[in-house]
Amino acid sequence: MGRLHVGWYLHLNKGLALLGTFWRLVWVIMWLLMTLNLFDALRLISGGTYLGAFEAERCKL
Repeated sequence: MGRLHVGWYLHLNKGLALLGTFWRLVWVIMWLLMTLNLFDALRLISGGTYLGAFEAERCKL
């Protein structure tokens, strides 16, 4: 749907189309960063060798 709007804006104003394309690019980058952040949380939950730095009593949930 968003691509249709950008294509429609191109007929109205080139600057408006570029602005829409820029915001779509920002949206995609933010979406990718949030997805990578979810993988980071999964890595923390699943445990790892870095947990050896803590005492066993501190690692209990």
